[in-house]
Amino acid sequence: MVGWLGAFVLVLAFGGPGRADLRAFERAWSEARGEASKIEALKLLEADGSEKAARILLQIALAPDEPAAVAMAAVARLAALENTEADRWIVREAHEARRWQQRAALVRAIAMRGSEAATAPLLAALEDRAWQVRVAALPGLARRPRPEVVEALVRALERLAPRASESPRVRAEIEDTLFRLTGQRLEGAKAWRGWWEANRDGWRPPSDGGQLVEHDEATVSRSPRLFPAAERLSERIVFVIDISGSMRVRTPAGLGEGPGGEGPTRFERMVAELKRVIDRLPARAAFNIVAFSDEPQPWSRRLQRVSARSRKAAKAFLDRLEPKGQTNVIGALERAFADPQVDTIVLLSDGYPTAGRTIDMDKISAELARWNLTRGVRVHTVAFLSGDGRSLGIVEDKASARAFMEKLARDHGGRCRIVE
Repeated sequence: MVGWLGAFVLVLAFGGPGRADLRAFERAWSEARGEASKIEALKLLEADGSEKAARILLQIALAPDEPAAVAMAAVARLAALENTEADRWIVREAHEARRWQQRAALVRAIAMRGSEAATAPLLAALEDRAWQVRVAALPGLARRPRPEVVEALVRALERLAPRASESPRVRAEIEDTLFRLTGQRLEGAKAWRGWWEANRDGWRPPSDGGQLVEHDEATVSRSPRLFPAAERLSERIVFVIDISGSMRVRTPAGLGEGPGGEGPTRFERMVAELKRVIDRLPARAAFNIVAFSDEPQPWSRRLQRVSARSRKAAKAFLDRLEPKGQTNVIGALERAFADPQVDTIVLLSDGYPTAGRTIDMDKISAELARWNLTRGVRVHTVAFLSGDGRSLGIVEDKASARAFMEKLARDHGGRCRIVE
C-alpha cells in the first residue's frame, strides 16, 4: 500500500530528502487528507525536478490504492519534468524499466509533452515488446505530423504482420493514428506501405496539422445488427452485459421478434445479437462474458479460446440469464479489467448506473482511467435506449444514460452505438 507512509519510506530509501522541496513534499503528503491536498503536494515534486522526485511520482501513479485523480495528476507532473534533472531518468526508464507497467506510465507522460525532444522516445516505444507500451505512445505521435513518424508507424505495422499472436487491437490503434496523421483510411501493412511509397516524396500533412477528432461521434442505430464487424474489434475481448430489470423493457415492433407480434425486450435483442457475434469470432480469438445486475456474474474466470465447445457453453450461459435487479456498472467493469489478458471491453447496457460502490458517472469513468493508466484497454459501448420504461413502472433519464455511455467510449478510446 502506498499512502503517505509509503511515500515517506520511499524518500528515506533514497537516503532521505536533501532538498527543501522534497522535505516540503514529505510534510504536505503526510498531512494530506483528501484528493485535492494530495494533488497540491505533487506540485512540490515537480518543483524539485530531481530523479528522486520522478521516482516518487511514478510510484504514486502506479499505486492501486491512490484515487484516480491523484494517479493521473502524478503522470501529469512527470510530463512536466521536461528539461530537468529527472528528464534523463524518465526517458531512460521509459525504455529500460523492468516492468512494462512502469514503461507504459512513463511513455504516457512523455506523450503528453508537446516538445520536439519527446518525439524520439515515443518512436523508440513503438519497438517495445509490450503492446501496452506501444499503444501508450500513439496519442503523442498522433500530434506529430512528420514524415519520420508516418514511416515509423508503417514499419510498426509491418512488424506486426508476421505475429499471429498479436491482437488486431494493436493494428487498429496504429491505423487509427495513421488516419489522424494522413486522412487516409487503409487496412493492412501492405496497403499502407504502398500508399506511403507513392506519396512519401513531398508529403505534407493535412491542413488541420494532423489533428483529427479523437473518436467518432456516437452512431445511432435502429438495425438489429448492433455490432458492425465486432469480430474485428479484438481477439482478447470481454462483453459486459446488463441484465438488470430495466432490460425487460420492450422495444418497438420491427426491431426483431417478440411474443405475440410485439417487439423484443432490450435483453432479448442483446442476447440474440451477442450470439451472432460469438458465432463470427475467429478461431484464434479469446473471449469472455460478464453479466451484471446487482453483482457481476462472469461466464468464465478468464478469457476462453474460441471453439465449438466454448461457443456452445457461452450461449448456454446466455440462455440461463434472467433480467432483474439493479445496474452495478462499476462492479462489472472492475471484474472485466481484472483479467490482465483483456485488451478490449464492450459494455452493453441501458446506461444508467443504480448500484455498486459508486453510481456517480464521472467517478466511474475516473476509476476506469486509473485502471487503464498502463493497460491501454479500449472500451466500446452500446446503449439500449429504445422502448419506454414507464410500461414497467421504470423512470428513465435517457439523456443522462446516453451521455454516460458516450463519455465512457470517448474517454477510453472506443466508439459508442446508440440503439433507439
